[in-house]
Amino acid sequence: MTDMKDSNGTASTPTDDIAEAVMPVGIRAMIESNVISQAQLPLLEVVCDRMVRTFSTSMRNLTSGAVDVELKQLVSLRFGEFLNRQDGRAILGVFTVVELENFGLITLDNQLARDVIETLLGNRLTLQQGKNPSVSENRSFTQLEIKLVGHMLEVALADLQEAFKEVREVQMKLDRIETGIHFATITGMSNVAVVAEFSVGIGAQSGTMSVLLPYTTIEPVREKLQQKFMGEQLNLQSAWDVHMQREVAAMDLEVIAVLGEHIMTVNQVQNLKPGDLIHLGVVPNTPIRIQCGDVVVSDGYFGLHEGRTAISINNPVGQ
Repeated sequence: MTDMKDSNGTASTPTDDIAEAVMPVGIRAMIESNVISQAQLPLLEVVCDRMVRTFSTSMRNLTSGAVDVELKQLVSLRFGEFLNRQDGRAILGVFTVVELENFGLITLDNQLARDVIETLLGNRLTLQQGKNPSVSENRSFTQLEIKLVGHMLEVALADLQEAFKEVREVQMKLDRIETGIHFATITGMSNVAVVAEFSVGIGAQSGTMSVLLPYTTIEPVREKLQQKFMGEQLNLQSAWDVHMQREVAAMDLEVIAVLGEHIMTVNQVQNLKPGDLIHLGVVPNTPIRIQCGDVVVSDGYFGLHEGRTAISINNPVGQ
């Protein structure tokens, strides 16, 4: 490869020129950045770990065979970049998160989709031997094959919905299945989404399943996803709050009705004797303060009720 020289006589290679041409800098680099950190959503990884355990069991029950599921990575990137990474023969399932009023995307690469079809049709021998002739077939999926894969996607969404209970009770319903990436657009190409990639191994074969949730979808639960507590600790905290509220509500409080106040000197108090009158300076129909300790909680009027002294409360407590 021959070297080139710039106007200053400095040698440069074609590779250097290409790197300078494609790497944005400054504000442009910020705008065109494809990767955005999801480290501020620690509870989302807890959700994914829970899904790995439940989905492994569900897949074993579905296929009646050995299935290994692992979380490969949890990343944030723009929706357009995610679609560009997809296999042209992948299966994409668009699902609705009902309570959050938005959409998500679950995808299977061609390898995993073919493995699921082979397994559900009973052809486990080729998978166990590490052979899957149908993977090399450059053909579209039949309606029967799409329905078989759709059943597997519904199982995965049910497990994701169960794992998401640690954050919020939601329903995740499979809306449609697409085999073309451009028909699975659920948000703007430049919008950011969080993507969880799972490795699913069936027999000697393995493929990738991805779950994409746009940030617009998880925005209503962002605060919960930012919590650093595990799901069980969140439930315990909630139970503790309920217990504290119940115990505090059952506490006994001494409530005082203040008829009036009068300032006296120490000598005046010492000289008090039976029959003396203390003028409170209160006229009839003057509201009486209701206090709990030194805190005024309400007011009312003095009177009688069923032959007993009573106070008629004017305002709700605390107002």
